[in-house]
Amino acid sequence: MTQLIPELVAFLAIMARATVMLSAAPLLSMQSIPMRVRLAFALTVSFIVLMGDHGPLPVVHGLDDLIGLVISESIIGISIGLIARVTFEALTAAAQLVGLSAGLGYGGMIDPFFGGQSTALAQLLTIMAGMMALEMNLHGDLVLWLVDSYNRWPPGTLASPTTFGQALIEQTLTSFVFSVRLALPLAVVGVVGNVLLGVTGRVVPRLGLQNIGFAISLLAGLWALSEAAPGMASATANALAEVIHA
Repeated sequence: MTQLIPELVAFLAIMARATVMLSAAPLLSMQSIPMRVRLAFALTVSFIVLMGDHGPLPVVHGLDDLIGLVISESIIGISIGLIARVTFEALTAAAQLVGLSAGLGYGGMIDPFFGGQSTALAQLLTIMAGMMALEMNLHGDLVLWLVDSYNRWPPGTLASPTTFGQALIEQTLTSFVFSVRLALPLAVVGVVGNVLLGVTGRVVPRLGLQNIGFAISLLAGLWALSEAAPGMASATANALAEVIHA
């Protein structure tokens, strides 16, 4: 019994971090993956980490210590997952900006990947980035990142909310700048195109551009998107890889 309790506590701590991280990280937290599959995956990873060399087992003297241990591990797991998630979500934010400027963001639908509501353009770019990330084996790298976190912060390590919160805020700001950089070229094309259509309609009113202006803007936006979408998805996958391998 004295040997079982420390291992059981360590397993609970390891699983708390793994479960929370897998529920927040991109690719691994998609709603298309059944909850039972994610739970089974978290149990498998936790068992493998428990059998490996993860440092001394945490010592728990009561229920209060166990609750504090689970909270500390959850903070580490959610921080790791969200740092990767905000990097991936930069593409969704960029798609929203591009859609508004190019006339592609008027319709919203339920996001089948992460829930909530998003535009068709955001879902298209998310699918492209996700496929590139899978091709680069980033889903496997996310799991290795989780396993490596047990070496950097062994189970029982007291998590500092300030440290992890600061890292998350810094990555969020970086992702915001990254999303603007992704959307800026297409947003500029959309704005310039609308200005040209407006000026042309004023100079030559007989063309009747007010009747076909939206169609022209939409076609131009689709053409620009076809040229830029692969690069946007690739840049997002590479940014996620840099975060994981940092």
